[in-house]
Amino acid sequence: MEIEKLDRVVVYVDDLEKSKQRFSELLGIEFDQIPFREVEPIKMEPGSGAPPPTGEGSSGGVPRPQRVAISRIGLELIEGMLEPGQPPRVGCYHFKVADYEGAKAEMERKGLPLLTDITLGTLREAIYQPDAEGPLMGLVWYDTPYVMDSIKTKG
Repeated sequence: MEIEKLDRVVVYVDDLEKSKQRFSELLGIEFDQIPFREVEPIKMEPGSGAPPPTGEGSSGGVPRPQRVAISRIGLELIEGMLEPGQPPRVGCYHFKVADYEGAKAEMERKGLPLLTDITLGTLREAIYQPDAEGPLMGLVWYDTPYVMDSIKTKG
């Protein structure tokens, strides 16, 4: 499997607007919010090892986030994945791969069950849980310089 780069670190947050403002003030970065209405439908296919969907808006054991914002430096903020009052936490890390289907096949050969396979615009994203207590891991492929451009592209 050829990993091109560590693409994004995902932080689950309680309040997306407050978190975007905080990181913007601290680091001087800007965020683009994923325009879910513009890219519907979002295709989320459960993987062979996924538990059944649970809760509204979920697929393959991975709940669908309510709101998502991504920065060009690779910080992604997701609202709607925490219980009320929980502090922010790293929820997932994404690696960009050169061969998406080949990378998924390699994970299957290694025995890591696929939780969800997501298509959003031309972005492809496979989600795994390598450790029971740790963050999720995503393998992603997209064909533009910036992930948000692929998300906004009609697939």
